[in-house]
Amino acid sequence: MAMVSIVTDKTPGQTKWLARRAKAEPTGFPQVAWDAPPLIKGIAELELPARVENGLRNDNILFVGDLIQRTEVDILRTPNLGRGSVNMIKRELAKLGLQLGMVIVDSPGGQ
Repeated sequence: MAMVSIVTDKTPGQTKWLARRAKAEPTGFPQVAWDAPPLIKGIAELELPARVENGLRNDNILFVGDLIQRTEVDILRTPNLGRGSVNMIKRELAKLGLQLGMVIVDSPGGQ
C-alpha cells in the first residue's frame, strides 16, 4: 500500500481522503489519475436528491473519489437506494467525465 504525502489547500476531509488512498493495481476497469480534480469534490456538490446523498453518506461515501470506486451492484446494496438512484448518480458522474467502477491509479494509464 503506497502512502501519499500531500501539501494542499484542500479541506482537512479532502486531504485525509487523498492521504489514505491506496495505490490501485491496474486492471481492465476504467482508470482515473488520483490527482484528477473531480475526485476530491464532496458528494454534496453533486446535484443529487437529499435521499440519495444521505444514503451514500450512510454507506461512508463522502467524496466523488469514494463513489467512483463502487459498482452499480455496490450502490444497489445500499439501503434506500435503487435503480433510479443509480441512474441519477451515473448522470452526475458522466457530467464530470467519470463513471462507477473506476480504478484510481497514480497517473493516467497506470504509469
